[in-house]
Amino acid sequence: MRSSKTCFFGIFLLMLISQVQANMYPIDLNAVYQSALSSSNEYRALEKEVQSATALADIESQYYTPKATLTGEWNQYYGSETPDPSRSDALKFNVDMKLWGTGVADKISAANSNLEASRLVVNSEALSVYHTVLRYLAKIERTRFYLIDNEIIEQRLKDYVEKQRTASNEGIASLSSLKEAELELSRFKDSIARIKASIDQMFRSLREDTNYQTDTPANVGLNPNLLEQLLSVNIADITEADIKKSNMELRNRNLLLDYQLKTASAQRERLVVSLVNETQFEVYGSDEWRAGDIKTDSYIGLKATYDLFSYQNDQSQKSAYYLYDAEMERVYLLQVQLSSQLNSLQKDFLDIKDKRMSLMEQITLNEDLVSTQEKELLIDKLEYVDIVKSLSGLSASYGTLLNYDLSLIDAIVDTMALQSTQFLNE
Repeated sequence: MRSSKTCFFGIFLLMLISQVQANMYPIDLNAVYQSALSSSNEYRALEKEVQSATALADIESQYYTPKATLTGEWNQYYGSETPDPSRSDALKFNVDMKLWGTGVADKISAANSNLEASRLVVNSEALSVYHTVLRYLAKIERTRFYLIDNEIIEQRLKDYVEKQRTASNEGIASLSSLKEAELELSRFKDSIARIKASIDQMFRSLREDTNYQTDTPANVGLNPNLLEQLLSVNIADITEADIKKSNMELRNRNLLLDYQLKTASAQRERLVVSLVNETQFEVYGSDEWRAGDIKTDSYIGLKATYDLFSYQNDQSQKSAYYLYDAEMERVYLLQVQLSSQLNSLQKDFLDIKDKRMSLMEQITLNEDLVSTQEKELLIDKLEYVDIVKSLSGLSASYGTLLNYDLSLIDAIVDTMALQSTQFLNE
């Protein structure tokens, strides 16, 4: 009996095609990903939000930038006693520059945390698009290999059905055996047609999820070597600590948590020190001043403002701290959910691996059965229909193996999403 390491001809076919077709697709994973990313409205919207967060961070980091205003006043006095002069004018140039405040450091830190959180959201969206593209292309490529394996089985099926037809027509075998053989071939073709249709459906789903479309799907695919590497990933080695450390959603929430805390701390800025200046210019001129003169009311100085009591500000700060506490609870819940999702994915992964190993042994036995039956044909111990049934069973096993591998792809890509990691670039 052949070794289980050598009987599964589909594996050898996969390895052979992987070498021959390593660069067979003009449109590969990276090309599809870049195209999908460039057409993503959500990604572009998030980039704009980063620009907004950058502007807000600049405001806080450059708090000392002076504020300047220019105010013109033209007054005509009236009443029972008209002052002298009865009319006045002034052009006031005011400069206010904040030198320091008790909330400066917290405001800068909060703005930077918000900016970093916005950048993480953009990166997370890009990674989500990548995972979606990788998932579909991997499934499409695995399904294509299934179809290639079954091209060999189909040819063998047709050959034995024809031999069964010849035997039945010559009266050597019963007509019922021919009907059985034709029925198995018909079921096989229906199964292959459904699998081929699933590839078209996956391309449609890829378009719905990423807005990527192509008129030449045959030119779009995943490098077979990458598929092989993807299916060999062992997600059982990933720990909860790995997920908590790298998950972008969790990192984003922690940054926003820091933003809320620093914002709450800076909600009530107790002391603010500013440099102030007001320069007054005469506009039209008068008995005392010529036009353009700087008036004696002009000044420069320091202004210190200390918040002694403000019920409204105090309550606003308390409200901000309560919101921070509420968000802490949600962040903790997210950690629990991520751990639960990882445990579930790993359990499913190991379960599929066990089933897959058992199925591989069955495929080995099925191949051995076909080989033995072909030998027994020579001594008239069975009919061609028996081999047809065995080949049909082998194809069904390949179908089950395909489903296992598609489930493995889901589990592996979902775990990559949890860990916020990218696979490989072609």
